[in-house]
Amino acid sequence: MKFGKRLKQQVQETLPDWRDKYLSYKELKKLVRLISSAPPFSYGSVEHGMAEAEFVRLLNSEIDKFNTFFMEQEEDYIIRQEVIFLFLSCISSSLLPARLSELRWRASC
Repeated sequence: MKFGKRLKQQVQETLPDWRDKYLSYKELKKLVRLISSAPPFSYGSVEHGMAEAEFVRLLNSEIDKFNTFFMEQEEDYIIRQEVIFLFLSCISSSLLPARLSELRWRASC
């Protein structure tokens, strides 16, 4: 199976909120084909330059999309981690005195 088809399948199987966060592989591939299929004498032409500029623009847009997504995910996980640490801190502070009292009682027997 080709990469593009595997990527499309993976996108369809992923979380719905993440589907638009994947690389626009098909669009980038079209631009690469357009640029690479141009005859050598057209490399300095306006059309070739525009195709390259569009590819760079789209690639930068995709990089920004990835970066924003990962920063949002990182922020979410940092918040979750803080909540878990707070929860564990509350549990340990409420259980520790009771556990110490139990240990003292057992030691006195």
